[in-house]
Amino acid sequence: MIVKLIEVSCYDCGIHFGLDEDIIDRWTKSEKHFHCPNGHPNKFTNKSADKLQLLEKENKELKEKLEAASKELEALHLELEIWKPNTQLNKDN
Repeated sequence: MIVKLIEVSCYDCGIHFGLDEDIIDRWTKSEKHFHCPNGHPNKFTNKSADKLQLLEKENKELKEKLEAASKELEALHLELEIWKPNTQLNKDN
C-alpha cells in the first residue's frame, strides 16, 4: 500500500510533519482534533478547504487576466509597428 504524506504544520509551534492524505480529507470533513508531535491541539476545518478553493479560483482568474493583458500588449505592439513606418516617412519630408 502506498501512502501519500502531505506536509502540515502546527498552528501553535509551527513544527512541520506529515499526515496521510486520506486522514486529512476525513479530518477536514469531520473537523476532528488531532495533536502535533509536540502535543498541541490542531484541527482542519472546512474553512481551510473553502479558503483553498477561493485561492485556486483567484489564481485561475489572475492567470486569465494576465493572458488577456498579454494579448492586448501584443496587439498594441502590432499597432505600433503599423505606425512606425509612417512616422519615419514624416521625418524624411
